[in-house]
Amino acid sequence: MRDAIPVCPFRIATGKPCPFCGLTRAVALATHGRWPEAFRMNPLWPVFAAAILCLSILFLIDACSGLDTAGRFGRALSKRWILILSALIMFGIGRIAFGTA
Repeated sequence: MRDAIPVCPFRIATGKPCPFCGLTRAVALATHGRWPEAFRMNPLWPVFAAAILCLSILFLIDACSGLDTAGRFGRALSKRWILILSALIMFGIGRIAFGTA
């Protein structure tokens, strides 16, 4: 599926999908039980869905307990940003190379 007007700056510049292109549509497809289509749209959707679920749970814990678990988690991730960015770049390269866009 192609966008009529692409909004991704990476796709506009290169014509290739970034690691996040199609992610929202993939999660929407998965929530409707259309798993194969979701994986074709963006194979990264399970990681994104798990991250959203984990953050929701952390925010709920924070709201109920007054703790700052989400903030501590965010600070821990921010120290590993190079690793996270490297993984996303490798995923994007693989996605472009193997044509799963």
